[in-house]
Amino acid sequence: MANRQDGPHAHCTVFHPTYKWLFVPDLGDNCIYQYAYDAATGSLKEEGHVPLSAGYGPRHFVFHPTLPVAYSGCELRSHVQVGGPVLRAYGLLLGGRVNAASVWWGWGGGG
Repeated sequence: MANRQDGPHAHCTVFHPTYKWLFVPDLGDNCIYQYAYDAATGSLKEEGHVPLSAGYGPRHFVFHPTLPVAYSGCELRSHVQVGGPVLRAYGLLLGGRVNAASVWWGWGGGG
């Protein structure tokens, strides 16, 4: 099987609850891209990206419905990364990430 992180490939796109930003987890680039969304024009502008721990491969992304927290399911390591949004000069990027195993210890299967 070829290395699944040889090149970029996004698996989902998720709007921030305010619809001001769009987040795109990219398994190949091992990061979550952040785009500003202009509802008036329907345009996107890349603002940056959040690199994840090496080899994790983010696949899905979701915001908690009531807390300022986001979760990224990482396919290659069977982990969930949890991050709180941090205001930056250009908008929201995730900071303070924590890794949590999404399978029990001793699991012999793949991600």
